[in-house]
Amino acid sequence: MFSLFILTVLFSAVLSFDSPQFISSTFSSNMVLQRDADSTIIFGWSKAASSTLTIEASWFNGTIEAQAADKDDTYDDMFYWEASLPGSSGGLSPHNFSVSSSSGEREDLENVLFGDVFLCSGQSNMQFGVHGMLDSEAETSAADDLPYIRLFSVGQPAGRVTSTPQSVLPSFELGGWVEASSSTVNNGVNNFGYFSAVCWMHAKHLFEDVLGGEIPVGAISSNWGGTPIQAWMPEEILNPNPCFEDVEVKADRTETEDDWDPNADSVLYANMIAPFNKTAVKGVLWYQGETNVGGTGYGCMMNTMIESWRSLSGFSSASFSYVQLAAYDCGGDSNHSALSDFRDVQLAATSLIKNSAMVTAADLGDPTSPDGDIHPRNKTEVGRRLSIASEFLHYSGGDSSRFVHTGPLVSAVERLSGGVRVAFEAESLGGGLHFEKTQECPNKERCAGPVLVDGDGNKHQVDKMEISGEGALLDMYSSTLPTTGAEKVEYCKGDIPLLVVFNSEGIPLVPFTANPTDDE
Repeated sequence: MFSLFILTVLFSAVLSFDSPQFISSTFSSNMVLQRDADSTIIFGWSKAASSTLTIEASWFNGTIEAQAADKDDTYDDMFYWEASLPGSSGGLSPHNFSVSSSSGEREDLENVLFGDVFLCSGQSNMQFGVHGMLDSEAETSAADDLPYIRLFSVGQPAGRVTSTPQSVLPSFELGGWVEASSSTVNNGVNNFGYFSAVCWMHAKHLFEDVLGGEIPVGAISSNWGGTPIQAWMPEEILNPNPCFEDVEVKADRTETEDDWDPNADSVLYANMIAPFNKTAVKGVLWYQGETNVGGTGYGCMMNTMIESWRSLSGFSSASFSYVQLAAYDCGGDSNHSALSDFRDVQLAATSLIKNSAMVTAADLGDPTSPDGDIHPRNKTEVGRRLSIASEFLHYSGGDSSRFVHTGPLVSAVERLSGGVRVAFEAESLGGGLHFEKTQECPNKERCAGPVLVDGDGNKHQVDKMEISGEGALLDMYSSTLPTTGAEKVEYCKGDIPLLVVFNSEGIPLVPFTANPTDDE
């Protein structure tokens, strides 16, 4: 019936499927399959028990057969089948394949590419669409020239509260996989509609700047605004894990359609992540945390969540890049910033999580955003930084000397007369440090610049900063610091950090705390 609708209506529709499809709805024409995999898994459900499935494809010779199950305990009268197909190297040449069954079913998929696939997930800042970002018009128009980037946008389900991992997506947008275009990256109506701005800008920078326009990129967007990390975690890891001792875990409940709550433990993992179990992905991009600010255990939860996602067969070798939260006024005690504490947890998590990278948005505050300062519109820069992280994790051979993929990383802090000197890891500087104009400060109580703390706990604002050592050292001074010197450095520890020190890649020195030592 969809052929009766004009394209604009089709593109605004969310397709819902409560029953499984002959070929899983995670596959469709226009999709990108992960390149260079040992094998490519496809699956679906046949209407006939024990039917024989025959698969033909343009990237291998002959046919491959699979057998449907003789019974299905999950879906009445639908019988699971799965086939392992040869993989292929990446490239711009499209492929076709077909699946037919001995019971007369058939489906043909066209314009299929092999490239690198990334799944983007999180809450509202990942959901935030191209329609609402800065430079929306230009980025929307640019999409018409990028058909080798392919998009898949998971719909937000209603009436499915189960926390049991599902094999079938409850809903998705645009009919499945689509080529990037001005109409598929921007719904033209809703700032939180398809397509995720961060996910799109990462794919665009990756395709153009890292892969040279020669390897397709698949971008899967699966997110829900306002949701806590617990909603994205499997049920079985919530209760027994020691990092949840101080974290509220919701009690068991009777699940009904009227009880749908996207914040409930495990429901988004079960319905929006688990269906991609066998979809091979290169990496995961994660932008979430605002709902968990002020809570405890987040670093451990994120690490545990990542380990659980990597237990999915398609995610086993996936990298994990995440965004340190942007500047916004989160309220609360004016003498303490829960948001700053949360950023510290995110920074510390880089040492816990293997094959991961953190990019910061702490300098990208947007107090005049029409969707509230918690939703900054500069998603272009977030996407660019994530693409740099992906370049390091996947295309550099782990050689951090090839390019800068983080902000300046502190290696040592020593006392000076009237101040401190901060040294950095050489590979994090590129061409050296420089100063940039700080972001806006609409509420001075929530903003923070660099502070030196004396032995009595008194805080002294830094009133002079210098870059020395050919761009490799940062000197900070306070005219009110006593002669006993600084016992601690608190660099921009507030909701809105007034970051001014950047490396040559345009990435800031993130907020940090350190205890200086005497120069020996």
